[in-house]
Amino acid sequence: MGEHRAQGRVHTLCWALITLIVGGSAPAAAQEPAEAPVAVVDRLVGAMVSAERATSSWSFVLERQEWVDGAMMPAERMQVSFQKPFAVYAKWIGAVDNGQELIFKKGWNDDQLMVNPPGLVPTLNLDPRGAVAMRGNRHPILDIGFPFLIGRIAADHAIAKANPTLVTVEDLGPRSVAGRAARCYRSTLPKDKITSLYAYKAEICVDTALNLPTEVKVWDKVGGSVQLVERYSFSAVKVNPALDPLTFDPTNPAYGF
Repeated sequence: MGEHRAQGRVHTLCWALITLIVGGSAPAAAQEPAEAPVAVVDRLVGAMVSAERATSSWSFVLERQEWVDGAMMPAERMQVSFQKPFAVYAKWIGAVDNGQELIFKKGWNDDQLMVNPPGLVPTLNLDPRGAVAMRGNRHPILDIGFPFLIGRIAADHAIAKANPTLVTVEDLGPRSVAGRAARCYRSTLPKDKITSLYAYKAEICVDTALNLPTEVKVWDKVGGSVQLVERYSFSAVKVNPALDPLTFDPTNPAYGF
C-alpha cells in the first residue's frame, strides 16, 4: 500500500512538471501594453531637447538636399564642427563643391561668413542672409547644427500637442540609420490651419544612444501640393569632441583660406 501511494505521488509530480512545461494550466505571462505613438514621440522629442542642452559642441558629417527655385538640389556632404553659442567650420567633401570651406563665428568678421570656394576663386566675406550666400539654399548657415534643428522640431511638437485632434502621429519603429540604431516617427501637421508650423509632414529618426536626430525629412506645399523639400542626415557624430583651438580660425594651417 505504501508503495502504491509513493508511485501515485511520483505520477502526480510528473504530470505537474509536464503541465508547467507545456503551459497547460499555468497562467500566461501578462504582456506590457505597446507604447502609444504620441507617447513615443513625446519621449523622443524630450530626449533630443535634453541631449542638445547638455552638449556644448559637436562634429559630424552632414548630408543635405533641399528644394530651391523649383527643383531639388543635388545632395551635398560636408564635415562640420560646431560649438555653442555659435561657431561653425564646414568643409564640403562630396561631389558638390568639393573642397569648399566656410567659417562663421558670432561677433567675428563683422558677423560675415568667410568662405573659401573651390578652385581659384579668392576668399569671400558674405552676409549670411544675402543673395550670394543663400544661392541654392533654403536655410542660411545660421540654421546649421543641432540647436536650431532640435529647437524647430520641439516647437512644432509643442503646437501638435496643443492641437491633438488636428495631428496624426505614427511610430515607425526601430531602424538602422547610417549603421546606427534609431527610432523613427512621422507627424502629419495642419500647417494650412496653423501657419506657425514649419512643415506639413516630417519624418524624424533619433539615434538611440545619442538622442540626436540622425535623419530628418520635411514636406511642405509647393505649387499647391505637399512634397519633400528637405532631407538631412547626420553621421560620424561626436559629442563634445576635443576641438583644436584653431578649429574656427582661418589661419589654421590645415585650411585653405
